[in-house]
Amino acid sequence: MTTPLGIRFPVSGSPVRPYEHIQNAAEDTDDLLQPLVNVVAAMLRQTAAQSIAHNTVVPITFNVEDLDTNSGHSTSSNTSRWVCPAGQGGWYECTGGVGFDGDAVNATGSREAYWSVNGATLPGSGVIIGACIASNKPTVVPVRSRLILLSPGDYLEIVAEQANKTSGAIITNVVSGPQSCISISKRMTA
Repeated sequence: MTTPLGIRFPVSGSPVRPYEHIQNAAEDTDDLLQPLVNVVAAMLRQTAAQSIAHNTVVPITFNVEDLDTNSGHSTSSNTSRWVCPAGQGGWYECTGGVGFDGDAVNATGSREAYWSVNGATLPGSGVIIGACIASNKPTVVPVRSRLILLSPGDYLEIVAEQANKTSGAIITNVVSGPQSCISISKRMTA
């Protein structure tokens, strides 16, 4: 007999079952190795600037996939979303943030970023900070790192909002250090 991970063990046809403990050990080993073999993870970045209008909530788009083990993200459609793959529901550790460009407009007001699942804001996931005092310096707004329960087909996004005193649009930063990014990793099954 072979386990789902390919571990083979003999099967006894007699009532004594001399190989029963070997079978149990193989199944236990399968259970221990399963999380290592079927890792669900993604690391996404934004390298194309995105305009965010004053007092408007906007999902952040990601055009680079540094890692996407189960094709939960697309760089051609719904690029702000990471979708929980079929059969992979559970608790996911999620981290990320939004980098806002630094210029005279960005030196005023506030910036906010938070998690959204299926278009609904997750309570307690947001961070609001004031804009960078020095002009020409980017402002990075992290979202709170947290475990988020996702079912297959659920989509996760980072959404951002900005309010500046001039009511103008600002853009996200695409310089390598303070880029907008997201990191997702499955921690356990629900």
